[in-house]
Amino acid sequence: MMKAKLIPFEPCLTLLTNKDIFRRVILERENNLNLEPFFRTSYIGENLDYILQHSITIKDVRDYIFQFKIALIELSNNLFDKNQKIKDIEIYKNVTSYIEQNILFITYLLFNKYPNFKIYEEVSFHNIPNFLGETYETHLHGEVALRFNDLLEFLIQNIDPIIENLKKISKNTKKTEIVDYINDLIYISNMDCLEISDYYPNFYKIFNRKIIKKEKYFTKFFSYKDLLSKAISYILSFDKNHSYKEEEIISYIAYTYLILAINNLHRSNIDTTTYKGLKFFSEESFRSPIRKAFTMYSSLDIRKAQKAQHIFRKFFCSFRNTKGYEIRISLEKEQLRRWSQIYINKWRKQDKSIKYGIILHYKKAGSYKKFLKINKLYKNIFEETKKICEVFKKDENLGRYIIGIDAASIELWTPPWVFATAFKFWRHFVQYNVPFFKEKKLGFTFHAGEDFVDIITGLKHIYEAIYFLDLRQGDRIGHGLAAGILVDRYSLKYTVISVYPIYYFFNLLWLNHLILKYPTKFLKFKDKIYMEVIRFLEKPIIGNKNLLKELEDLIENTKYSYANQYEFQLFLVKLYENLGYDPFNIGSSNNFENLWRKASKSNLKHEELERLFINIFSSVFKYFNPSTKKSDLFMNQRIKLTPLFEENSNFSFEEQIEILNLIQDIVMEEIVNKEIVIESCPTSNIYLYGFRDYRDHPILNKWKTEIENGNLKLTINTDNPLIGNTNLLLEYLLIHDSLASEENSNILKNIVNFSREYTFLKYLKEG
Repeated sequence: MMKAKLIPFEPCLTLLTNKDIFRRVILERENNLNLEPFFRTSYIGENLDYILQHSITIKDVRDYIFQFKIALIELSNNLFDKNQKIKDIEIYKNVTSYIEQNILFITYLLFNKYPNFKIYEEVSFHNIPNFLGETYETHLHGEVALRFNDLLEFLIQNIDPIIENLKKISKNTKKTEIVDYINDLIYISNMDCLEISDYYPNFYKIFNRKIIKKEKYFTKFFSYKDLLSKAISYILSFDKNHSYKEEEIISYIAYTYLILAINNLHRSNIDTTTYKGLKFFSEESFRSPIRKAFTMYSSLDIRKAQKAQHIFRKFFCSFRNTKGYEIRISLEKEQLRRWSQIYINKWRKQDKSIKYGIILHYKKAGSYKKFLKINKLYKNIFEETKKICEVFKKDENLGRYIIGIDAASIELWTPPWVFATAFKFWRHFVQYNVPFFKEKKLGFTFHAGEDFVDIITGLKHIYEAIYFLDLRQGDRIGHGLAAGILVDRYSLKYTVISVYPIYYFFNLLWLNHLILKYPTKFLKFKDKIYMEVIRFLEKPIIGNKNLLKELEDLIENTKYSYANQYEFQLFLVKLYENLGYDPFNIGSSNNFENLWRKASKSNLKHEELERLFINIFSSVFKYFNPSTKKSDLFMNQRIKLTPLFEENSNFSFEEQIEILNLIQDIVMEEIVNKEIVIESCPTSNIYLYGFRDYRDHPILNKWKTEIENGNLKLTINTDNPLIGNTNLLLEYLLIHDSLASEENSNILKNIVNFSREYTFLKYLKEG
């Protein structure tokens, strides 16, 4: 679990987050307390079934319930003050999930016997800066813009049609992951549509007979907050010295596990401070069965999607000062139709003062193998663009909210230059294919420097987004974290990093480009860096074959010669600078294809190398992806970086750190001088990247002075609110509370002003 500070009330908070940790803590504190059976199995019903079948003493259960009660009280009273306001925002955010926040707030209100208690009352914040006026959300992914409690509420309210749909979808599967989750929801809400009593016989029997049947609203008007309130009331009424019957004790333990169950349905495994990367969240969080069920249901047809849109609306309007939302969705017709024709149209009718815009984002390659199939990747980008343009030509209304272009998803595998043609097409050529865009201006942004293990790749991707995608004043970089982390600290933490050879090759090409572009900055290192480039090219990866021989054969009859160091170095620079050119052969010659070719051709920085570049580009990818029996062996090869160059290089660790700091300064100069805006998402960065707390974020370190002076343009955003369990107000407050009082006013005022000045919503046509 991430601890922003030393928490004085451990082990209470572990009770609500990790049963295994809680078990160990309790067993250490109460040596005679046998709690092992409660934690052996994954399902609540099976745990209780074990209790019924074995001779667990009532004293053990009584002590467990009492410990749970004390933990709830202690933790809730440490988080809230007498005015029902949060005492410490950072602790509140970092140590609790959204469900736990509700559990603890309800506990606080019930235990302190507040008059006129309302289950749906929301917590308030203790220190909202008065200068937080009109703000704009500039980095928000629409596909996961849902809070778990809203999802749960929606699923329960629509449980019957959802289950019927799931049955049809999974008719050939006896028990899918989604159905398992729905089963959990069903027994919580006492809806036995899938005969859950077969799975949880004793739990269902006791819990249903003793508790739920007494509360009629549980069955028909289920709300997770109603259930939490009832369960917490029950736990708080427990008296350790009272003589309870066994059935009553089981009811108490059932409620205790019920609270944990609701929370465990929600939690992702984001409880460490080590680098995880988007791949982890793609597998663990974005594939949440509950979200799948919601998506399946809401996407079946437009009418059913209308029933779901209130969830988005409720979420987006959680902070009244936010006057605009830029929502990112993929280039898919149905998703575009749902957002533009249903959600946004309805929201604008409800509140015309709030603006909504859509940024279309391409998805990067999801794996190393997909990147190696580079021609297929280029073709997919081409086809995706062509299809969405056809959609806009047929229905201009679907394009009315489009304000920008982006590329997102896992960063590790796909360098920005892969999207150079697509970005050039949208910036200069789309209006000749879709007349609607003649009167429309678009903003451009790119996810870069967010999801990296080796810092050089993170910095390279930021630089390449600016260089190859032609980012200009007012365009933006999503996250840009690599440009702000402390290089020394990061490199000491990750001293040896494994990368695939092809990525190391592109890193070296970039370094060779930099030492010629900034010769004075790299004066004492440039010759040694070039020698590292040559050393890698001469090194066989498998067998006796090396990449240098491939290049020598291809340039044999050209003016470039390996024998002349400057000529060959210049050739490698030109090779790198042509990476924005898309060598994919389209085939046909209609209007769209011709425009795409022009977009690609305009990315050729050295036209005389076009044919040679295509041959070299093809040879490089064949070299790193051989169609031989050894290809699997080759795919498993790694280069170990320490942390910039491979092991046994001619550079000391200290020299490599010095070079990395030089490169980071160059990247920051590019961002500042070209007035590129960084879309920062603090909570997302902490979860994804593993910062210890918000005070480690670049906003509060390396970027702080530049933001305060107005040199670095930066906005604060939520990114993926469902995963990060956050909202825009909370993001601002967390940064506000992490700054010294004399600093926070100017820094946050500038950030708020940047969100207004650099939002792409200014490109939105009214009406």
